[in-house]
Amino acid sequence: MRHHTLDMEVGSHLSVRRTGYSHHGIYIGRGMVIHFTGDKGASAFIKKETLQDFLYGGTLKIIRHRNPKYTPQEVVARAYSKLGQKQGEYNLLFDNCEHFANWCIEGKHISHQANTGLGIALGSAAGIAIMILTGGRIRM
Repeated sequence: MRHHTLDMEVGSHLSVRRTGYSHHGIYIGRGMVIHFTGDKGASAFIKKETLQDFLYGGTLKIIRHRNPKYTPQEVVARAYSKLGQKQGEYNLLFDNCEHFANWCIEGKHISHQANTGLGIALGSAAGIAIMILTGGRIRM
């Protein structure tokens, strides 16, 4: 995937930087976005709102998928198919806005930022565990 700030089209995967993460949604045209939103541990849902509200003062990036499974019209239809649905609890690692956007475009429930964050967290935890178990003595 490549990031762009121009060429927004219907069915585009949008991203906006927020404190500590990026928020994702699908551009459906006429200045509107469908995205998955909710607070950690709270009920989350698929919501439609203006691009301006979605951006919340942040900078827009468009994520290009190299081999999208669906056409832009199908991407929008998939986003609309979930509109208003409650998704249970919002989970930054396992069920977030990027999972939703990628599902709409690729048919895959994946989040690159969650996978990266989980990898860093697991690697850090493993490193700490090794340090504790070896008393800080590691041979290389």
